[in-house]
Amino acid sequence: MFRYLSIGVSNKTEDDKYVLFLDLDKTTKEQAIEIAIDIINQFHTSTIWIIQSSTGNHHLICLDKFDYNDFLKIANTYAHKEWVKYRSISRHFVLRISGRIHPDGLVEDEPRVVAEIQSRFNEREKSNAHRLFMQKVYGLTIDKDKRFDSFTKVPVHFYQIRVEDREYEEETQLS
Repeated sequence: MFRYLSIGVSNKTEDDKYVLFLDLDKTTKEQAIEIAIDIINQFHTSTIWIIQSSTGNHHLICLDKFDYNDFLKIANTYAHKEWVKYRSISRHFVLRISGRIHPDGLVEDEPRVVAEIQSRFNEREKSNAHRLFMQKVYGLTIDKDKRFDSFTKVPVHFYQIRVEDREYEEETQLS
């Protein structure tokens, strides 16, 4: 059984809200764009970024903050079901931000931004900490407007994943 180390970030905010993070397995970029547009139109979210996490797999990130039940409603509709089920236990919905780090030091599948879906909506409070994270990790420029909170801490997780069945273990959280 092969295991690799990953570094991820949680969508939980310092005021116990949840930024919209979704893990979409087995999707094309075009499918991820369609899902992002559907979410924007149905839930009136602001901009959504699409991250290619590996070939055929994508993450959606929107900086809007939701209470837990509203976040789960969206996640259960669109995200990979096992990811939602596993992450619901800790209430930290983590997306991988590093490449997969193999025991021999090889790094593969470095996540990268492949699309930014603009929205006409700007109704919700947004996470400044996750804005800062997106700028540092993905090199984006995201203007801070009055809708952003003043928080600056994002929970970071180090974890191992077994490749055969994507079982997560030995997770450590840092802030």
